[in-house]
Amino acid sequence: MKRLLTIVFVLGSCVASAQAPPVYKDPHHRQVLYTNWFRILDVNIPAGEMGHEHAHERDVATVAIMNAQTRVRTPGAEWGPPRERAIGSLNATQYTGTPGAHTIQNLDKIPYRLIAVTNERESGWSTLTPMKAAGTTIAQQTRAFILYDVKLDAATPESDHNHQRPTVTVLVSGSVENQGDGGTEPFRIQEPGRWIYTPAGGHTLRTVAGTAAHAVEFEVR
Repeated sequence: MKRLLTIVFVLGSCVASAQAPPVYKDPHHRQVLYTNWFRILDVNIPAGEMGHEHAHERDVATVAIMNAQTRVRTPGAEWGPPRERAIGSLNATQYTGTPGAHTIQNLDKIPYRLIAVTNERESGWSTLTPMKAAGTTIAQQTRAFILYDVKLDAATPESDHNHQRPTVTVLVSGSVENQGDGGTEPFRIQEPGRWIYTPAGGHTLRTVAGTAAHAVEFEVR
């Protein structure tokens, strides 16, 4: 009986996910970049509003840009308890092979904002040795991502990175300049939630005038 209930639950989850539109069709989860390997979504639910029901079919990683209080409802279920994520917090969820659907409601008086990256691989995720760099720590590793936390200041004003896979850098606070291999001109980002896509290879992150800056990186396996 227990095995039968498990099978019914899994089938029910798949049916619910199939009925809900994919996450990038939700207007509150705006797709800002799509490649064969990954998507970048800018998630923004205004204060007091509810997003559309949507389905996740691929592994996803997110970083919180604003920490509004939210709650989540899965198809056919009641609303879950209120939850809150700290600004700059990273989270990765595995959906490939076990898709899921939900709706998000913003309970707060400020916008709920995330930057999300989905890994579009169905299987065969690459195995990578995590990078080591100044001011950079490994926040989380999954089959689909290596997530890095980058904190720069006057003592550590720059960090040289060498990524084996495409990487998305997202600014959480402060200002940084990004310079790629080959002497390319630095590109500055100064607004939280702004991002830079870097193909596999090297790049350098620098603070602006030695001020403190916080960024995160999604290396797509």
